[in-house]
Amino acid sequence: MGVDPEQRVPVIVQRLIAADVAGVAFTRDPRNGADDVVIEASWGLGESVVSGTVTPDVFTVGTTGSATSSLGSKESRLDLGSSGLRREPVPLDARRRSS
Repeated sequence: MGVDPEQRVPVIVQRLIAADVAGVAFTRDPRNGADDVVIEASWGLGESVVSGTVTPDVFTVGTTGSATSSLGSKESRLDLGSSGLRREPVPLDARRRSS
């Protein structure tokens, strides 16, 4: 793949906790490579964002301090219940709110 075998990429492993809102933060915009912080978030566990199951809310903070946001559809959420993981639809009013 043309990757230098001496290059190392850090990996953060976190314990799964029950979350009302979760997502992913990027220190560089994965869409265009800009030095912006991009946060993608949705209701429930972050797995829905990572797997692409939902269209998340996107928050972008530029190096100058400018900020933009866009609401995603967030049609379902994944939660950790007493009997394991469960996916449920998100009520329409919550889809229209920022996560």
